[in-house]
Amino acid sequence: VIAKYPEGDVEAILRTHIQHCSNAKFIYAGSQRHMMGEIFTSPSRPFYQSTAIMELSPINADIYTEFIKRHFAENKKKIAVETIPAWFVASLRQSLAALILLPILLFRKELQWIGWKNFKIQITLASLMLIGANGLTTLAQETLNSSLSSLLTALSPVMIYIISLIIGVQKYQFKSLVGIFLGLLGVGIIFSDGLEDLANPQYLKGIIILFTGITSWSLGTVYTKKIKPESNNILLNLFYQFSFAGLVQMGIAFAKVPNPNFENWSLNGILGIAYLGIFGSVITFFSYHYILTKLLPTQASMLSYV
Repeated sequence: VIAKYPEGDVEAILRTHIQHCSNAKFIYAGSQRHMMGEIFTSPSRPFYQSTAIMELSPINADIYTEFIKRHFAENKKKIAVETIPAWFVASLRQSLAALILLPILLFRKELQWIGWKNFKIQITLASLMLIGANGLTTLAQETLNSSLSSLLTALSPVMIYIISLIIGVQKYQFKSLVGIFLGLLGVGIIFSDGLEDLANPQYLKGIIILFTGITSWSLGTVYTKKIKPESNNILLNLFYQFSFAGLVQMGIAFAKVPNPNFENWSLNGILGIAYLGIFGSVITFFSYHYILTKLLPTQASMLSYV
């Protein structure tokens, strides 16, 4: 802003040159109203009464939102976590999943205390797979596009395979190695447009967050296979996991955004949370935990390539 220049005669110099440009039109714009007002309405200033003043009101949020969405779509960019902060999305998603499971468990008369030992196991799983993996993945989506996210997520079976070998959950199998390679290759070909984004420094923070989430998911997957909880009721275990994760993530959400503007939360964003709670949490996590009771961790994780 020229009003903040240390030289005191900048406005006078500009006015001197501008008044000789008879074939040019000038637009003076600024966001600091009081400073703009002083420049053009103060009798002691060089630009006093030199132009017509026009005030632009704020752009309607709905119009601006539609404008942004259209240009993002035209340029194949993704608005991942729309209008709702990431940790609120993660928290509400898991809380909704717990609320969905509650009447099911009550109807089946299976809602009960699982014991401190199993409770600690479920807290550990919730910390790794819901708070760590799911929460950080949601957070990463604020900065990463879908292609780059898919490429990095495809590393999950690789990491699970390595951790499983180290811990001794499964033995080396050449077929598993070939399957992982082919699956990773396929994802790389489909989302090849995201490869160049790996070197983009603006995605570095998102890449680190997502990689941390993938590591957390991999550890949770192997841990799920290795432990033997006292309760084999998957729905009951998930209820405790979702409840714990929802509470912790809600605390993180309010710590990050103490005064969330709920009025700006769009209907699409809320419906998206509902969709994630039903299909992304309840159905997906139940299916994944059930598969882990039948298959090796690497085999279960490779289904994401299908």
